[in-house]
Amino acid sequence: MHARESKSLQAPRADLHSVTTFHHRPIPALRAQIERIWGWQEPHALALPLVMPGFGAELFFHHGEPFRSLVGGAERRLERGHLLCVRGAPLRLLEQPSTAFTAVRIRAGALGRFTSIPLRELKDTQVGLGEIWGRAGVELANRVAETKLESDRVHLIEEFLRRRLAETRCDRLVERALELIYRGSDTLTIAALASQCGLGRRQFERRIGEYCGQPAVELRCLARFYHVARRLAVQPALGALEAALAAGYYDQAHFIREFKRFAGITPEAFRRTLAGTTHFYNPVGAALTK
Repeated sequence: MHARESKSLQAPRADLHSVTTFHHRPIPALRAQIERIWGWQEPHALALPLVMPGFGAELFFHHGEPFRSLVGGAERRLERGHLLCVRGAPLRLLEQPSTAFTAVRIRAGALGRFTSIPLRELKDTQVGLGEIWGRAGVELANRVAETKLESDRVHLIEEFLRRRLAETRCDRLVERALELIYRGSDTLTIAALASQCGLGRRQFERRIGEYCGQPAVELRCLARFYHVARRLAVQPALGALEAALAAGYYDQAHFIREFKRFAGITPEAFRRTLAGTTHFYNPVGAALTK
């Protein structure tokens, strides 16, 4: 993200355009499943980014105007609280008159710790929290929207997710497999990933496909794409081919072909899109409070 970060949840720092952001380390009970809780507040019109396919999942809690998406030519206003789990194709978000949200970045493979709904039913949808957690999800989104202090919003979200973590059963093997795919997409074969999970390749692929709705080999390609797209976003001076080779692509032709398959545009077009705009890739060096 290109906005300046705040140093405190209670007293965020604003830049000349009154933009504030924060990055918060979740409570210890959630750190294995949640990378960070972060947020953005922008009182002016903001052209939102094209949300590229990724490997984790993101919960958004809007205490300002919710996002509007454009899918199949139809505009849709998202719920106050919703999940984005973009997997197969980019999601276009429309320009906001103002922006104010708190978001939860769920680690690769960890979504099953918070809901028993399989990933295959959530991917590439913009699901309201009521569809995931019923009335409790709707009430949480409303309470977060009505709460004034960012620290109080974070506390509400953390306590809710901590309770879900204690109540929800998940397929630990699938969780482990998805984490391995995410971290080993540059070097590990599907056979090696299956072996690390103690499964034969066929059984491994079946378990992954049933939960994710995508083949293991497709998820490996997706993880590789995510790693290189993020590097291009947060390290704009980095050469595209250098980033691609580091992510495990064989050569430039392989990189461009796979990148275009997930992004719908070439790597160079992606970089031009990023120039002078914002994105939702959190920087590596973003300071985490607590």
